[in-house]
Amino acid sequence: MWFGHYLPFHRYIDNQLLKLSTGAFANIPSGSRIRLDANKIGDIHPEAFKDLFGVQVLSAFSNFLTVFPSALYNLRILDSLQLDNNHISSLGNGSLFHSKYFPQYLYLDRNKIKTISKATFRGCKNLNVLVLDHNEISYIEDGAFDDTDFEVMYLQQNKLETITNGTFRNGVMKKLYLFNNPITFIEEKSFSNMSNDSIVYLDCGQLTKIPSTLSGNTVV
Repeated sequence: MWFGHYLPFHRYIDNQLLKLSTGAFANIPSGSRIRLDANKIGDIHPEAFKDLFGVQVLSAFSNFLTVFPSALYNLRILDSLQLDNNHISSLGNGSLFHSKYFPQYLYLDRNKIKTISKATFRGCKNLNVLVLDHNEISYIEDGAFDDTDFEVMYLQQNKLETITNGTFRNGVMKKLYLFNNPITFIEEKSFSNMSNDSIVYLDCGQLTKIPSTLSGNTVV
């Protein structure tokens, strides 16, 4: 196996990097942990990671990315991908990950993401924790999380107004953070298709009607 107990760190933190060119990591061994935080990276070439079989951790928070980099579509990331505190407004039209390998933790908080489509996280079976708080998300397409194994999801501090019974139904979600959203409508049984022992954190200050049944086991 190319990954093991020794996981080399490669830090390029707090510099003035503007972009990552093709083959930028040609001399870095697979299985490394790469930190690119606090630079000015606004462009990542689609083949920037072409010489890497995979990494343990890839972190590029606090940069100037505006879209989810296509260079990451096929990169094998075993543990976490951290793209928080950028300027990402678009996650594209298809799935974020085109291979069968997904990180366990995905950090996209503190960006400018506005919508989540049904295709965005399609097939993300190993991704357990999704962090999307402090964005501008106002719309999540029904079924967006059906084909996923998310157990914990952070969606607080967004712009969601409506929750339907098709929004969260992957069957395994245990913790869902929804507070600090201007939610005015929650459809009956909206949380019925989560884990049996799930916990939902939300406030009801702007709800026009509290549903009589939020899940199969919870009655308000």
